[in-house]
Parts: sequence; structure tokens; C-alpha cells
Amino acid sequence: MSRNRKHFVNRILKLVIILLVAAALLMTILVTTNKPAYACRCSQFPSAQDALKGATAVFAGKVISVNAAGSATFSVSQIWKGEVLQQLVVTSPSGNSCSFNFQQGQDYLVYASGESGSLTTSLCDRTKQLSSAELELPLLGRGISLLIPTAPAYSIAVRNPSFELPSVGDSLFNIANITDWSVINTGNPGVFNPSAASFNFVPDGVQTLYSNGATVFQTLSTALAPKTLYTLGISVGRRQDFTDFPGFSVELRAGGTILASANQTHVRLPEAGKFERLTVYYVSPNSVEAGQLLEIRLKSVGAQTNFDLVTLDARPIP
Repeated sequence: MSRNRKHFVNRILKLVIILLVAAALLMTILVTTNKPAYACRCSQFPSAQDALKGATAVFAGKVISVNAAGSATFSVSQIWKGEVLQQLVVTSPSGNSCSFNFQQGQDYLVYASGESGSLTTSLCDRTKQLSSAELELPLLGRGISLLIPTAPAYSIAVRNPSFELPSVGDSLFNIANITDWSVINTGNPGVFNPSAASFNFVPDGVQTLYSNGATVFQTLSTALAPKTLYTLGISVGRRQDFTDFPGFSVELRAGGTILASANQTHVRLPEAGKFERLTVYYVSPNSVEAGQLLEIRLKSVGAQTNFDLVTLDARPIP
């Protein structure tokens, strides 16, 4: 074999080897990275009416933040069902083919299930971007806008709403003596006239309710009405002379049933020495049992949470 021919054969062999190695490498990449993708498969996909019936809360809102676990915090603009706060957290667990990928700054129509504080949703619940829900919204009926009033609201009387009675001296407090409010367990609640060492200001008047773990409640003289949007407001304070803020719960009840509730996860953590305003909404159904008196319950998880300026408004739904 001539030298030129031998050189040509060697070049061909090297080229074949290179091609074989490249092919083997390509196959390895395909096998290791091209794992099968599983599309979301729903056992059933409800109609809008069935989704409304089966959901705990149905609302429209804008995502203001999303964390790594897939939980989105919404600024709620409109509600169709259930307990909805001005800010609401809904989780769509990551790693699930039916997870909903919420995007910050986008508006959504959300069908959520679960208890307050642990609401969840998925692609199988009809949750979608609000821009693609144009044909679905009329099927849900007339929602309640939290931005534009649809009917005049009226205030429901709350007795001693800012805990000014009984009066105590500057920097003093009492124990388990709160005019027009009752205590149902221990935890040293009472009225408190704080100094600047505890709070920079008090939202209304000069006194607050303090609780070191007790539940304090008031049964109102107003009964639950049908087709009504209720708005419960309360200022929650964090003492600056206490190291910890233990957390709390607030409930709106009627006839012994919890209608709406909220806790420390539903409001921004108050700065030391300040109060934050918490608002809780509840929409009553088209018919309710007559004579169920409304009730407000306030509870601290431990020492110490302060409460002030309790208000309850109602707005009939046309």
C-alpha cells in the first residue's frame, strides 16, 4: 500500500471513530435528560358553577408576591364566595404536574379549597388568569367588589369598641374586667392604659385590650342577615417593652358557627410600639337561619397581644 493511500485510510478511520464517539455522547445526553414529561390529568374538571359550589373561597386578585414553595400572596379585588381577606395566601404545591405557576403582578380568578390560612388550588380547580376568564365570570353571578361599593354600608354597634371602660390610670391595667366583653378562659386579659414605654400611640382613645392568652368575646344585638358583605376591622398592637409577639386569632361568629377568622399570618407584623389594621370579610349566603346573633372573638396565643378599635360594617348585596 502506498504511503498516500495509507495516510488516507488512517484519516478515514479517525473520522469514523470521532463520529461514533459523538453519536454515543449524544445518546447519553438524550437518555439522561429527555425524561418523560407528564401532563396534568384531572380526574374531573368541574363546570364554573360546580367549582363555585365546591370551593371554600372564590375570588379575583393580583399576585403581590410568590415564594419558593409556590405560595402566592394576593391583593383581593372581588369575591364570589366565602371568607376572603384583603390579602390572602394561596398555595399550589411545587413539583406537581397540576401545580399552578402564579406570576407576580398578574391578575387571576382563583378557586381555592381548604381551611383559612391554608388555602390551596391547582390546574384542576379552574384557577386561571383573569384575562382568560371573560366568558366564565358571568356564570359565577354578580361578585362583590372590595374596591367599588355596590350598596351603602352601615355600621353594626359594637359596645366599648376601644376598651375605654372601665377607665384605669396612666400606665395601669386591670385583670378580667372589660365592660361589655366576656372572658371564657384564663390568660389575664384586661384593659390597659399604656405609656410611651409600651406604645407610641393608641388608635382610638387612650386604652387597649391586652391578652396574655385569654379569649375575649362580645355577642352583638344584631343577627346575621342573608346576602350581606360583613367587614370586621380591628387594630392589633405589639408592645415595644415585650420581647416577643406571640400571635393571635380573630373570629366573626353567628349562632356558635365561625363565619370568618384571621390570625397573625393575615396582617403585616406590627413594628414594636405600633398597631396594624386587620380587615376580615365574610359574605353570607342567600338564606340564613333567623335569630343567629353575631359575635366577635379575640384571642392572644400568649403574652402579649393588644387590640383596639373594633368595628363591624355590613353592606347588603343587591
